[in-house]
Amino acid sequence: MQYYRQINDRYGQAGTIDNLGMLAEELGEYQQAQRYFAEAFSLRTQLDDSWKLTESLINLGYIYFVLSEFEQSLVYLKQAEQTAVANNDALSLLKVRQSLAQLKIQQGEWGQAFRLFTATSEDAQALDLTEDKLIAQAFLAKLSGMQGNFSLAQSQLLTFTQRATSEQDLRAATEFTLWLTELYQNSAQYDKAQAQLAMLADGVLTPTNNEQKQTYNLLLVYQLLGTGQAMKATAQLDKLQHMLREHPLPRLELKAFIAAQQINFMQGRPLAALPEHYAVLMRHHVLERLLWLELQALYAAQVGDKELVGQLLNQALPLLRRTTSYWRNFAFEYLQRVFNSTENAGQQLKISDTAEFERLLKGIPEPYQQAVIKRENAMTKPGYAN
Repeated sequence: MQYYRQINDRYGQAGTIDNLGMLAEELGEYQQAQRYFAEAFSLRTQLDDSWKLTESLINLGYIYFVLSEFEQSLVYLKQAEQTAVANNDALSLLKVRQSLAQLKIQQGEWGQAFRLFTATSEDAQALDLTEDKLIAQAFLAKLSGMQGNFSLAQSQLLTFTQRATSEQDLRAATEFTLWLTELYQNSAQYDKAQAQLAMLADGVLTPTNNEQKQTYNLLLVYQLLGTGQAMKATAQLDKLQHMLREHPLPRLELKAFIAAQQINFMQGRPLAALPEHYAVLMRHHVLERLLWLELQALYAAQVGDKELVGQLLNQALPLLRRTTSYWRNFAFEYLQRVFNSTENAGQQLKISDTAEFERLLKGIPEPYQQAVIKRENAMTKPGYAN
């Protein structure tokens, strides 16, 4: 950097600063990465190099997405898309659209995300970009899992993890393993989830990126909850919250808050009020918002507040129409039946009797079906983890 400054090479300065941003991003130091990317962008706006300017726009768009500043992210990504089209820059256009697709997943626009990832997978194939094709295909598998197609998504992610490992793309392999662990937990395959967590704890896939470390610790919380160890889960959550204070990441902070309320719910304690700054995040992170609405509505149903159940369902239904075939649709079907029932009839209803639950169960291996039934039906019983 000092050399480039001495010879007044602003192209070299911008490139070096941008590389520092890439390194910070690789480590999960996103605030630092944002500062580097912004400085490189500022330099490049003064230079006659629209290709490098596009690169800076993509980097800023992605880092603002990771920091949950979606409006700012969209500003940069749309500019990057325009300059990539103007330059006939197919590679940059692909990377812009992959970032947009990730944003669409978080916003609950799953149909748009599916179309974007399908298109970028095909474009990567045409451009012989193996890594980019793998990323697009992995996100399509993740999206399939979010829709309850567990067996297919798990099989694909296992394949993609092996491929990324063989190509020495360890950050991607670790990310795919984290996704796979979550899918195993969602489908009550806790023995398989534990095997993946063990692999992440001691081996080449051990997370080095701060975000991946935090995600791993959140998965440990849910592993403990899923295996009936609520007290240990609380201690693990405290550890995660300490990590988040050292390296704040809004989406993970929101997830940790919801995990804390799930523990309260399981132990028969009232839910905490949603902090105002999390309410802003909920507008962008639709899956987290649906989990929070579900939890509040289940608690309201337990205490007999059908009016509140109805209000929460009215907030959830427009989101459910966007998140095509969301895997937890069954919980909202159950809550709708509770809302429509008489008091005595409502007490007899079971989550496992809903049509959406029966649909989900077909995609879960038979040895684990009873575990899913038991776990979800328990959600209707106050303080079931006591």
